[in-house]
Amino acid sequence: WPSILGGGLSPNHPSLANIYINIGLVYKDKGQYDDALLYYLKGLEIQLKSLPPLHPSLATAYDSIGLVYFYKGEYDNALQYYEKGTEIQLKSLPPFHPSLAIIYNNTGLLYAIKGEHDKALEYYKKATEIQLRSLPPNHPSLATTYVNIGLVYTHKAKYEQALEYFEKGLEIQMKALPTSHPSFACTYNNIGIVYNDKGEYVKALEYFEKELKTELNSLPKLHPSIATTYTNIGSIYNQNGHYDKALEYCKKGLEIQLKSLSSHHPSLATTYGNMGLIHSHRGEYDKTLEYYEKELEIQLTTLKGNHPSLANTYNNIGSVYYDKAEYDKALEYYKKGLEIEEKSLPSDHPSLATTYNNIALTYNHKAKYSKALEYSQKGLSIELKSLPSHHPSLAITYATIGSIYSEIGEYNKALECSEKGLEIQLKSLSPDHPTLGTIYCNMGTLYHKQGEYDHALEYEKKGQEILLKSLSELHPSFATTCINIGLIYKDKGEYDKALEYTEKGLNIQLKSLTISHLSLATAYVAVGSVYNAKAEYNNALEYYKKAEEIQLKLLGSNHQSLANTYNNIGLLYNGKGEYHKALQYYEKGLEIEQKLLPSHHPSLATTYCNIGLVCYGDGEYDKALEHYEKGLEVFLNSLSPLHPSLATTYINIGSVYKEKGEYHKALQYYEKGLFIQLKSLSSHHPSLGTTYSHIGLVYNHRAEYNKALQYCEKGVEILLQSLHPDHSSLGAVYGNIGLVHNARGEYDKALEYYEKSVKIFLKSLPSHYTTLGAAYNSIGLVHKNKGEYDKALEWYEKGLGILVQSLPSLHPTLATAYNDIGSVYNSKGEYDKALEYFERGLEIELKSLRSNHSSLATLYGNIGSVYTEKGEYNIAFEFYEKGREIELKLLGPLHPSLGTTYANMGVLCKEKGDYDESVKYFEKGLTIFLNSLPPDHPSLGVIYTNIGLVYEHKGEYDKALEYFEKGVDIKVKTLPPHHASLGNTYKNIALIYLKKDEYDKGLEFFEKELNIEMNSLPRYHPTLATTYSNIGSIYKEKGEYDKALEYFERELEVELMSLPSNHPSLVTTYANIGSMYSEKDDDIKALECYTKGLEVELKLPEPLCPSLGVACVNIGSLYEQKGVYDKGLEYYERGLNILLDLLAPDDPLLATVYCKLGSIYNEITEFDEALKHYGIALTIKSKLLPENHPLLLETYCNIAFVCYKKLCATKN
Repeated sequence: WPSILGGGLSPNHPSLANIYINIGLVYKDKGQYDDALLYYLKGLEIQLKSLPPLHPSLATAYDSIGLVYFYKGEYDNALQYYEKGTEIQLKSLPPFHPSLAIIYNNTGLLYAIKGEHDKALEYYKKATEIQLRSLPPNHPSLATTYVNIGLVYTHKAKYEQALEYFEKGLEIQMKALPTSHPSFACTYNNIGIVYNDKGEYVKALEYFEKELKTELNSLPKLHPSIATTYTNIGSIYNQNGHYDKALEYCKKGLEIQLKSLSSHHPSLATTYGNMGLIHSHRGEYDKTLEYYEKELEIQLTTLKGNHPSLANTYNNIGSVYYDKAEYDKALEYYKKGLEIEEKSLPSDHPSLATTYNNIALTYNHKAKYSKALEYSQKGLSIELKSLPSHHPSLAITYATIGSIYSEIGEYNKALECSEKGLEIQLKSLSPDHPTLGTIYCNMGTLYHKQGEYDHALEYEKKGQEILLKSLSELHPSFATTCINIGLIYKDKGEYDKALEYTEKGLNIQLKSLTISHLSLATAYVAVGSVYNAKAEYNNALEYYKKAEEIQLKLLGSNHQSLANTYNNIGLLYNGKGEYHKALQYYEKGLEIEQKLLPSHHPSLATTYCNIGLVCYGDGEYDKALEHYEKGLEVFLNSLSPLHPSLATTYINIGSVYKEKGEYHKALQYYEKGLFIQLKSLSSHHPSLGTTYSHIGLVYNHRAEYNKALQYCEKGVEILLQSLHPDHSSLGAVYGNIGLVHNARGEYDKALEYYEKSVKIFLKSLPSHYTTLGAAYNSIGLVHKNKGEYDKALEWYEKGLGILVQSLPSLHPTLATAYNDIGSVYNSKGEYDKALEYFERGLEIELKSLRSNHSSLATLYGNIGSVYTEKGEYNIAFEFYEKGREIELKLLGPLHPSLGTTYANMGVLCKEKGDYDESVKYFEKGLTIFLNSLPPDHPSLGVIYTNIGLVYEHKGEYDKALEYFEKGVDIKVKTLPPHHASLGNTYKNIALIYLKKDEYDKGLEFFEKELNIEMNSLPRYHPTLATTYSNIGSIYKEKGEYDKALEYFERELEVELMSLPSNHPSLVTTYANIGSMYSEKDDDIKALECYTKGLEVELKLPEPLCPSLGVACVNIGSLYEQKGVYDKGLEYYERGLNILLDLLAPDDPLLATVYCKLGSIYNEITEFDEALKHYGIALTIKSKLLPENHPLLLETYCNIAFVCYKKLCATKN
């Protein structure tokens, strides 16, 4: 046109200017802004030359150029041209001319885009004032201005005022325009946007569909406005979680735009951006990036380098990298966006605040918390200046700041921020707005972290209720709340409810998301974690593996989410006792984190601590400490000094020191953890209850039982406030209280608490749960301590049944269960059965644990104790040595367990009659205990007693008494007055007085022992039988045979009720009763009792055992007393032959039998045989006893007497 007309017009003709301006208008509508500017400026140049300076056409040209700069995002240039146009119109037009209103509208629009909403309103209201005076009341231009004012109120989140103005505009349009006029579509669109922002998606959709219907009736099929409406409808479906529908509408819009617009039109870029957002919600990050990059390509071609839309796209790309956990890339794009915004927008523009918040969240994930807070505070500062006090964006910023405080463990500050956000949303949003629902859910998450589970559930359910009103039941956000509620129920120990909610969330996502959506992986992990808590490890693994598959597909092999899943799988294998596999997965996670994260990131610390947990479970305490301390160092560098994760790490380190027997250090770390928890958690947080219980257990190990109970009871008090009364954690702490009462010898109290514990576990845990099996075992231990061996076995076997069902066949906990059952058979004297169970346990531990695990040392010690009982001392010593070797390597030279092993070796040497060696081992154990335990610890009392027993055997009775009294002093201070261990020491003192022939003193201490046992043990406890036997022995020595018989018969009554019919102790008791009848000259009854004892011996699993030899010797003694020497000799020799096969050649029992044989040969005047047997006895005793021992004196006297008789016979 310029070339055609140019031939007939002068180059400065106004018509030529109009043509240039019209061409510019076309380029503007095509989005080719630089071309549009070129033609507008050509037209303006002609007008400036050909028209007077105040001509209205000049004002129109300035206005058009301002509008192009506006579209290019060059707002200052735009404002400059608008002001030029306004200046002309103010001078050339009457004050209320409609054209002035147009300029004011355009200026208002500019300020609105710059985020200066009050300025925008000022200009729109100027425009309204002019229009109300100059135009008819139903003029469409007035409707346009009302719509513009409505848009400003929309941006200010004053939705009711926005709707009021949109409806005013709509009312005018309905009167002034045909129903198919495109302006209706624009107003419907704006009203739809308000309802969308209010979260009223059904209403929003209704208006967008009205808009679409209007446009389809009024515009060509390929008009760009129709395309925009399709994408708007797509956005609503996207927000509702209907992603397939969303894509369908966006694709319709895209199809129109590709046909009607140039390939670089800005509207096309917007549609690509919308499609990218939908793919982002579907978790399809590569597709998302593809669309955002298409959008960016168009914008880089059509927009100036500093246009805010470019910044917006950079921000969107940054968000994709943020979701992919590629935080450095995310920051790169966010900072590109920020650079543009800082150049193109006012310093207090809300878009800047949004970018600052995005950067803050990224630094939060990088664990750079101070940076995160710095950026989020920058964002907040802008919004407080530029937005109304109740604007929803402010609420989002408070939520961002809250999430940072939550990460650094400052939960009170986090809650304060969330509550500020909630207050804003309640004022600015409708009560059913989904954003409000999200805020309630976020607060629920904070309460969950604080352990306030009921509060957490209350807020999550409030949020869920709101979401259900505004979103469909298949919306992913609704699924997320279901999963969150499920995880709270998991931590409350309500596993069935937890599964119900997590599976509900998973099922929603399976229906609404693509099968490889990242949110599905999160849901699979949540369901897996519930199964893991239920100890259903195979189910848990199945879900974790599904999550891993999705994550590998979407995120690649180096994403943090994958590292988290590996950590979860590691935790599962740790629970299964498969430590090698657990370590393998934790190290996979660690490898990813070391590539992705800075060296001070808390996630790294968590993984170090998880590896520490595996090493702890595997008994590698030094390695556990090494990893916990690595984790601690990272936490100290990255978290606030009162963060709960620090507390947890201190507590874990405390647990290692507890296992190492370093109780002082353990307490030190537990108390550090407790201090942090008291400062950072609510006063009734369950973690506090657990920590008090841990501290209680350390005091239990230190034998400070009152303190132990005090701490455990504090734990119960807290847990009762914070958890359901049937929560498994309460059951665990009741179990700990039972443990303390058991250690105090208060068995009925112990049973009461263990039974409380079991009652809770039966309600709260699955019937095959390992914790329940362990609780049954604890009850078994109490019954064992009470001497109720059959009851003990019944409970241990119940526990074993559960453990066999729920654990892999080589799980170390199974070995512990076999060990427990073996210990009962050992106490019952069924040594082969005991060995069978100990060896089963050993087989498992040798396959599942390292060769130097402390549990192996314990089991070797138990096996050694059985061989000691069986008199197979060399084999016993071999097993004790194996245990000692492990303990020295693993636990160090001062661990109490090593002290116990030395004590066991001391017992073995004592049984062998190697008393000096025995004292050496006991003193080694004593040295360890004195260095590692409090001065009044019961274990010290026990070892003093054992040393006393050795001196007793050596005949050094005063030394023995000295050590027994040391033992009593400790036990009186630390144990309850009726503790069985105190009774044992009274018994030992009594036996010394018995040997010193101080029978009344002996009786006094036996009666003290009996008083304790009658108050603390059941009527038929085997220990009572022993005490009756000892009192009987004193009366026997005093010659009060009727009294002696009374006590021996009481002993027999107890043993017949509590022991198996073939228990070796019955042999001894029958022998004692037989000896009383023998003293009373009732030889028939005496022989009857001895024979019964022999019958018991012959029923023993291994008939050839020392007690059979003793039984034969007893019968021999009876025949000797009756003068039936040949029979006596027969039984003595039978007994000797049995004992020679079973005992060491210098065993003191052999010396006794040789003396008896010497005595009978003396009676039948076979003096040489008598001297031979007394001589052998003397040789044995000389090796074992000090020179001045009374038993040596007795033997010398016997030999002298035989020599005298032999001399007499020779002289005769």
